[in-house]
Amino acid sequence: MRTRRLSPVVVGALVMLLLVAVSCGGSIRDSIGDGTLTARVMTALVNDPEVGRYRFEVETYRGVVMISGEVSTADAAPRAVAVVRNVEEVRDVRSTIRVTPQ
Repeated sequence: MRTRRLSPVVVGALVMLLLVAVSCGGSIRDSIGDGTLTARVMTALVNDPEVGRYRFEVETYRGVVMISGEVSTADAAPRAVAVVRNVEEVRDVRSTIRVTPQ
C-alpha cells in the first residue's frame, strides 16, 4: 500500500488560506449582518404611519445606524429615530435628519 504525503509547501499554503478565511470571516459576517439590519430598519421606517412617506438614507456599521434625510415637521425627525431604535439589534442611532417645513 502506497501512501502520499503532502509537501510542506502545500501544507503551508493551506494553513495560510485557512488563516485568511478566518480573519476575513468576521468582516464578511459583519457586512452581511449590517446589510440585513439596514433592510430591517428601512422596512420599519417605510411601514411607520408617521414617517413612512419620507425618504431616508440609512447606513449601518456594526449595529450603529446612521440615518439622514429631510422631513417636513419637527415631530417627524425624533419619531424616525425612535422607529430605528426599536429595531432589534440596533446598538446606536446617529441622525442628520433635517427639518425643512414646506
